[in-house]
Amino acid sequence: MPVDGSRQKARLEVELTALFQQAVLHRYGRACVVCGRSDREVCAHHVIPKSRGDSIRWDTDNGAPVCFSPCHTKAHWTGDTGAAVRAKIEAWMGAKRYERMLAKSRVIVHYTVDDLKEIRSKLKAEMGW
Repeated sequence: MPVDGSRQKARLEVELTALFQQAVLHRYGRACVVCGRSDREVCAHHVIPKSRGDSIRWDTDNGAPVCFSPCHTKAHWTGDTGAAVRAKIEAWMGAKRYERMLAKSRVIVHYTVDDLKEIRSKLKAEMGW
C-alpha cells in the first residue's frame, strides 16, 4: 500500500505531464522547431532532459514543439544525427534560456502535493484557463 498522499502525488504528476505538453504547444505553436512543418503530430520536447531533475520537468521554458516523427525520435538518438537535431532545438531556444534551464536542472527538489498543485495552477494560467 502506498504511503499516504503518494497516489495523489502520482495522479498530479501524470496530469502535470499532460498540461506541460498542452502549455508548450499553446505557448510556442504547433510548428516543429527542427523541420518547420506543422502538418505532423507535434509534441513538447524537453530540451534539457527531464531525467536531469524535477526542477525543470514541467517548466515550459524547457519545452520545444517538435514533430513526433521524425524529429523528436531523432532528438533521442545518439551519434551525429541526434546531436544535429538537438543542436537545432538548442539554437531555437537560445543560449541564455538554455543556460538558465541547465542551471535550474542542477537544483534538487522534492515536491509536495501542494507544490504540484501550485505548478498545475501556473501551467493552467499560462494557457489562460
